[in-house]
Amino acid sequence: MSQRRTTANPPTPESPVAVVDTGVDAVHSPALAGRVTPATTAAGTDCIGHGTGFAGVAPEAGIIAVRATESDGTATANSVAAGIDAAVARRARVIDVPIGLARSSPALVAAVRERDATARW
Repeated sequence: MSQRRTTANPPTPESPVAVVDTGVDAVHSPALAGRVTPATTAAGTDCIGHGTGFAGVAPEAGIIAVRATESDGTATANSVAAGIDAAVARRARVIDVPIGLARSSPALVAAVRERDATARW
């Protein structure tokens, strides 16, 4: 998968960035206050702190927090695929997935292809 970066139309609160990871804890991160919308109740907390760190990738953007991991921070290709699907459903402009996986899955490939097919570059 490639990394893309654009400065022509940077993300804003109206065109949010999704962080598909361990969740995002806006309560204990003042820089994120008022900018985080959890996709689920669990996504509003961060089980190990990893997702919160990555939520700062776009300091002016709204953040859609999507938890794709178990409480110990582990993820499967299918849980990451479900997280990407959730981000697409919430109309995320950019999806940040800072998770390493040992292998892919058909569901993960389909989720990435769906995002590419619906992208408005």
